[in-house]
Formats: sequence, C-alpha cells, structure tokens
Amino acid sequence: FMYVGASEVGVVKILEPMSPMLNYFEYEIIDKGERCAIGIGVGELEYPLDRMPGWNENGIGYHADDGCLFNQSGYGIQLGPTSTKGDRMGCGIDFETDVGYGYVSVFFTRNGQQVSKPIKMKRPIHGLYPLVGMHSRGEKVRYLGHCRRLPDSVQPSTSVEMSPWVRSNGVMFLEDGLTLEYCGDGLQPEGQDVGAAQTLNYCMERGNHHFEMVIQECGKGGMLAIGLASSSYPLHLSPGSGIGSIAYRTDNGLLYKGDVQGVSFGPVCTEGDTVGCGIQCDDGMPMRRAQERVCNVFFTANHQVIGAFQCSIPEGGFYPFVALLSLGAKVKVTFKTWTSYMERALSKIIAVKKSQAAKYKESQAEPQSSMDVNVKLRILQRLSVGSNSQVRGDMFMYVGASEVGVVKILEPMSPMLNYFEYEIIDKGERCAIGIGVGELEYPLDRMPGWNENGIGYHADDGCLFNQSGYGIQLGPTSTKGDRMGCGIDFETD
Repeated sequence: FMYVGASEVGVVKILEPMSPMLNYFEYEIIDKGERCAIGIGVGELEYPLDRMPGWNENGIGYHADDGCLFNQSGYGIQLGPTSTKGDRMGCGIDFETDVGYGYVSVFFTRNGQQVSKPIKMKRPIHGLYPLVGMHSRGEKVRYLGHCRRLPDSVQPSTSVEMSPWVRSNGVMFLEDGLTLEYCGDGLQPEGQDVGAAQTLNYCMERGNHHFEMVIQECGKGGMLAIGLASSSYPLHLSPGSGIGSIAYRTDNGLLYKGDVQGVSFGPVCTEGDTVGCGIQCDDGMPMRRAQERVCNVFFTANHQVIGAFQCSIPEGGFYPFVALLSLGAKVKVTFKTWTSYMERALSKIIAVKKSQAAKYKESQAEPQSSMDVNVKLRILQRLSVGSNSQVRGDMFMYVGASEVGVVKILEPMSPMLNYFEYEIIDKGERCAIGIGVGELEYPLDRMPGWNENGIGYHADDGCLFNQSGYGIQLGPTSTKGDRMGCGIDFETD
C-alpha cells in the first residue's frame, strides 16, 4: 500500500471485520517516506478514509513516527517505541477476556513483541475493521496477513480453537465451538447490528450438503437466519439480503435471495426447533446462462423438507452462514446431518417440479381447448383497462412507454369458470408479459403478483411473483405463440 497524496491522510481499510479466528494482522514498513507518518489500528465500518487510525470516534491506532496511541482522539499518549523501515507493526483484538458486554480489548505489537497492555474499547455497530494510514510522501507498507494470536498471558479458549467459524462478527463461541451466542447491539438507529458466522471448512457440495441449527434461545425478537453465502459475503449484512446469498428467516418464515424483501416460504420457528439448509447439485440441470452453475437449495424445519429453490452458485461456491439478530439469541450448529429420509423427501419435491415442467411443455403442443364462445363474449364486455393498455376485440395490446399496463376481467374466478388462457401474439421488445389473479381493487399499473393480494406467472423469466416484486423460479419462459394459463382449484380444501 503506497501513499500518493500531497498533504491529506490516506487510509486503507480491510472490509473484513476482526473475529476470534482472525483477530490479528500485521504490516511491514517498506519505505518510511519523508516522516514515517504511518499508523495501524482498527475502526468502525464507516471510519473515514482521510483520518489516521484513532483520530476519530470508534477508532484506535498506534503510530510509527512517535510511538503514540490515538484512542478516538487527535491527541496521542505514549504507548511504545517508534518504528521505521523494516519494522513490523501489528494489531489484534482479545475476544477471550470478558471486559464487559459490548466491549473488547485491543493490543499492538512491534516486530512481534507486544508493546503494552490491551486497551479496552467499545465495539461499534457492525464490528471493528483493520486500518492502516499514511501521511507523508514516499511511504509504502506491505500487508503481511491475518492470523489468530492472543495477547501475552491470555490462555487460549478451547471453544475457539475447536470452532469451524473462520469468519464471524458480533457472536461469541461457546462450549464446543459450534454453539453461538449473540453479542451485538441489536437494532440501533444506525441499523441492525448483525451477528454472523460463516465456516469456510465446508464448501457446500455432494460431500458437505446439509447443516442444521438448534434454536436454544430465540432472544428478544427471535430474529434468526440460516442459509448459504459466498466466501466474501459482507458480514454486516443479513444472509439473503445481498447478492451471492440465500437465507430462511425463522421469525417470519420468509425466504430471502439477494434482496431485502423476502417471500413467504415456510413456518415460523422458535426455541427447541431445528432448522436446516442444504444443497443438491444436479449435473443434468439446464444452465440458465452460459457457464452458469445452478443448484437446488433446500431448507428443513424439524428434519422435514419444507421447500427447495433453484439458484446460481456464486464463484468459489456456497458456504454455510448463520445470523443472530436479537439480544440473547443462542443456537447450536451441526454439520453433515443428512438422512436418507430427507434425501427421499427432497428428491420427491424436485421430481414433482420436473414433472410439472414436463406437463406444461406437453400442454403447449396440445390443441387449444374449446372455449364457450358465449362466455368469452360476455367476459369481454366486463373489462377494466389500464391507461397503458388497449383492447381490440379479444386482443389486448401494450400502448405505454415504460409504465405497466394491466387488463382486469371484472368477472371473479368461480368453480364453474376456474381457468383462463392467453396466447402471446407478439412478444414485443422483452416479452415482459404476466398472467395471474388479484383482488377487485388490484392496481392497473402493477404487474400480476407484484402487489398485495395478487399472484402472477411471468413469461420473460418463468418466475412466480406472489404478493412481492421479487420472483422465485416456477417454470419455463414463454414467447410468441405460447399459451399461458391460470386457474384456481376450488375443490381441494
């Protein structure tokens, strides 16, 4: 890392929070520049990149030119010796010693030797992140890496030594290293302080394809999540809310896939329940894009498969991810808990989905069903047409520029008339066509399924939209000449 400024401070922040397994890092001074105005330390996620480590609130730093400690202030106090070219400066956090809820101890080293006793510091929301600052021409440092190192005289914790959680933030490891307890600040005005843990020891594939968490304590609010994410997924985000992740929330039963808006998926779970997540790769699956790998991600509740979702595998693979979002929450995680029963259950779900897709494809080749002409004429007299749509006989056309256009038939679905179909005559620019049902007051400028009390199947992506602007894969896409149908089963209770 090199300083290229004139007079302002230059800071490099590593966007991986300090954690019990990776609690220490070092830099080597390659060139001291004009003044060796170099500092190392930790700070909050939003720590400014033009302020030396420790000068600002929620930051602490040890500076090479004067050997001073800067603890959330521009005024330093003597901490240790100065450093120069060839010296190594290190910073670590002691997660082992209890210094009060929400607090940690920070320590510094020079050439591998600890320079003082650890300094107590409040853990800011989203955790603490490594910083190195430079402030004079010609300065250059080399990042030497992260490792696990404890302060002098601190005994290592067995639970941490045994833990598979290489990446974590806002959680404590208990007992055998698989039990996690939330130690964050909960919901704050600045946002949700996420307690997260991710193992990189179990890339989810055929050999490691399922893991579970037992909810020991829900905590205040009961907000917990289980899922999968890429190895570089930001730990301050809930799993499922960002790209490269998918997760199931136990407090609301919603599924999240790369979006902060979830879709209804499964039951709400509480203390004593066991929630699981797994993956099934199928080499025979059709690729949705060239070179894209897809898989079925499934979730379980109390050892029962509750559903599966097809999604893309991020570069580098999927890794288990658990999030605790409530004060007092506590879970225990186990890996490789796959059973033959769940394998059969998941296979059945996938087989049903494939069968439905095959039947749908076959139906495209069938002659058009005979429709009652009198019924069709009566229904065409009861239409509510949006401003961006136009009706000519039994042809509905889009006449807008960018807004949605909807045609609503003002005849409710009924047991005797429970199914209808549309044929795509022209797919237009994007075949952004959707079919579905909605309430009487469903807006005429929102695609079927985007809004409350509406559900729709869309032609361009084959996705189901169920009272949400976020779709989940349902079936094949459709284009010119295809027929799309929608029905309601009034027979089944």
